[in-house]
This record gives sequence, structure tokens and C-alpha cells, in this order.
Amino acid sequence: MNELQSPIYEFGEFRIDASKRLLTKGDGKAIPLTPKLFETLLYLVRHSGKVIEKDELMREIWADSIVEENNLNQNISTLRRVFGEKPGEHRFIVTIAGHGYRFVPEVKVVGESGGSELKAEAEKLEPIEKKEDRPIPGPSTGNRRSIAVYALVGLLALGLIASVLYYWKNSTSLVSRPRTRTIAVLPFKPLVAGSRNQALEMGMADALISKLAGGEIIVRRLSSVSRYVALEQDSLIAGRELGAEIVLDGTIQTAGDRIRVSAELLRVGDGKQLWAGQFDESFADIFVVQDSISEKVAAAVKIPLGDKAKKHYTENVEAYQLYMKGRFHVLKTIKSETEIAVSYFQQATEADRNYALAYVGLADAYRGLAVGGEMPSAEFFPRAKAAANKAIEIDNTLAEAHAILGHVIFWYDWDWNAAENQYKRALELDPNSADSLKFYAHLLSCTGRHSEALAKIKRAREIDPLNLGINALEGLFLLHAGQTD
Repeated sequence: MNELQSPIYEFGEFRIDASKRLLTKGDGKAIPLTPKLFETLLYLVRHSGKVIEKDELMREIWADSIVEENNLNQNISTLRRVFGEKPGEHRFIVTIAGHGYRFVPEVKVVGESGGSELKAEAEKLEPIEKKEDRPIPGPSTGNRRSIAVYALVGLLALGLIASVLYYWKNSTSLVSRPRTRTIAVLPFKPLVAGSRNQALEMGMADALISKLAGGEIIVRRLSSVSRYVALEQDSLIAGRELGAEIVLDGTIQTAGDRIRVSAELLRVGDGKQLWAGQFDESFADIFVVQDSISEKVAAAVKIPLGDKAKKHYTENVEAYQLYMKGRFHVLKTIKSETEIAVSYFQQATEADRNYALAYVGLADAYRGLAVGGEMPSAEFFPRAKAAANKAIEIDNTLAEAHAILGHVIFWYDWDWNAAENQYKRALELDPNSADSLKFYAHLLSCTGRHSEALAKIKRAREIDPLNLGINALEGLFLLHAGQTD
């Protein structure tokens, strides 16, 4: 059967035209799907009632590409949302544990593809890829689900290869030139190699990044510096790779109830030491040590610290240690590690009910589980939203909380105006938040404001240059804007 004779399938209130690559509802309304999402649905429809192994689906849909299973999980999750399927319903797609998926509805062939009307309708369904830099109409009750679905899967399918190639092409050149007034705070190392506490080592860097980020200097984010954990890591090489002018490195060790910290600030260009200090304090005074280091660094580079540097989000050392462990595990972006992070963040909030940062960590972990494709988004997005709202209730100046709340509202509630307000608030509080810039850029790209989207994602990349997600998104947004050269 050639393309013009391809069948039209019907299941429930939906119809799918194979040759026109068009999915419509009973009212004739077309639902835009990205190529890989359409191919996933079509394969399931053509094998309705049969259990399709995951490997089989992966081979069929991504025959000439190497992708992770998460891409398939995301497609299945998105299709369920397209069909309005609630968790546990399985009216359309059922997961067969350990195997794959089965398409449930009875599928009928109701005709053959033909006529110009459907083709003309299909040609209208590419709002994100239009080259004109003008806004696409905002999401109404009737079409916002379709646009959001298109945007989400566009990230995973349409832009995957182009985005990774863009990152590979640009990542080295983007960060090889030192930038003025840019600092990289590396994960601290242990004094004794055999007694590592990586949560503490990463946590010290995380705290100092947060304190310094509120000042008049660009601070490389934890997602970029977290790779430099090797004991033999040369801090100057790391600084050059991160495009930093100066680098802060140090060691940290606990002994009983004592904490010993040493730190030094180096100029990347010539290795000159700008400041060095040592601290031997009670672990209960870890916050005082962090305050002192951030103040000494700010004085050495002659910048004022922002209000954030003076704030202690908790005085409870136990809660702080639990929070550091949660941060360490959530950075790994693996489902099993994120679940461990959730447990630590929950314990931190129990140890200190007013620990706003712990609620932010919890919200971020829930958000990660919701978008990962392996957990029900209808369960974890609301949890993320509740935790972010709790953080804001405690401290409404936390940019991270507003950014995560905006992300949930954007992807789950699909109230794009409300999401944009949260992103704007986050950037008002912290203009150098790479995550806030990234999230806002995604919304701008999805609504056709390509110039604004590219400006935001470029700024995010300048702040967090080794973040693969940011570099990949920049490639995708260039594609959306029609800038393929």
C-alpha cells in the first residue's frame, strides 16, 4: 500500500491518518505531534492488543539513533496525557512490567487517506518551528495541552541529535576563554584520601556558590563544577575549562565534633594566590566558617556580597547535614538517587520545619521524578508544587522556589501566564540563576518569542557553560527559530 493508500485508523474518539501523519479527535480538532511521538503512537496502533517489548519499540522508532530508554518513557507518558488518561486507568496504554506496553482500545480501519483538506490541516500544525519571530497565540483551554505536549516531546525527540551536536561543537570554545569577574568554586577535597565525605565536600562548595552568587560576580553553578571531584584535580586546569578568572579550592575534614577547612583563592591566568585561610572549629560553627570564607573571597576580589550571603536558612546542624546529603544525591539525576534525595530532604524538613531550602530541595527532587518518565507525573508534580509553595510561604525571596513553581505550573497546570510570572519573580530575585533563565527560555520558545528565548538561554549558558541541558536547549531553540546555520 503506497502513501496515498495508507489506512485511517479509529479508536475511541480519535482518528489517526498514517500518510498525513495526523491525529484528530471526534470533533475534528487536530492534535499536533512531533515525528517521534507520532511514530510511537502509530506503531502501537498498528499492533493493538499485542504486548510490544520496549527494545522492539526503541529499534522501530529510533532505528538510526542511539537514545536512552527515558525517551520512550517520555513518549508514552505524553501520549497518556494527550488521551486524558489518569494514573491507573490504562484505557489506552498499559505498561507490562518487565516487558513493554500494550495498546488497549479496539482499532478499526475506517478508510484510506486522501483529499487535500487533511493535508492542509496537517501543514498548520507546526507553530513552534515557524521561522517568523512573532508570538504564537497563548494556550487556551482547548489547545494548551496540545501545544505543551508538542513542546515537551520536541525537546526529547526533534532536537536530540541537533542539540547534542550543537553542544559538542560549542562547549569547548564557549568556556576556554577566561571571563573577567567570574569565579569557580570547586568541590572541596578531603585532607585524608581514605575518609571522604562527598556530601560534605560538595555541600561546602554549594553553600559558598550560593553566598557569592548574590554579589557582583558570575559564579559557576554546582552543575558545572560538580564534575571536578577527583583528588588529583588541578584547580587551575578546572578554572580554565570553566572559563573562570579566579578559582576557589580547598580541603575539608571532620574529626569528632570538629571541622577543619583550608581554602585558597587563585588567579587562573598566572596561578597567583589571592587569598588563603585555615579554620579549625566545632562542626556546629560550620555556618560561621562559610560566612568567613565568603567574606574573605569578596574582599580579595573587591566585590560587595548580596543579602543572600548573610542569610542562614537553618541553624540546625542536623537538618543542614541531611540537606547536604539530599543535594549530593539529587545532582546525580538518576531515579534511584533522586528517591534517596527525597528521603534526606524530608528528614531535613522534619528536623527543622522552617527550613525553606530543604523544601526547595524536596520540590526539585519531586520535579525530577515527575519529568523523568518513570514515575507518575500526576502524583509527583503536585508534590513538587506543594513543597515549592511551602518554601515560598517560609521565605518568598528564594529564587529557586519560584523557578521550580513556575516549571510545575508550566508543564503540569499549563497556566503559562502564571508560570511566566513566577519566572520573572525568580529572575528579579536572582538575575544570574541559570535554572530560572533556562526554564523561562523554554516558555518563551514555546510561545514563539524566539529572540527573547535565545537571549535568555545564551545568558544561562554563559553562567553555567558545562551544563549539557542548557547547551542542548540552546541548539533546540535555534532550531525552533529557524537558525540552522
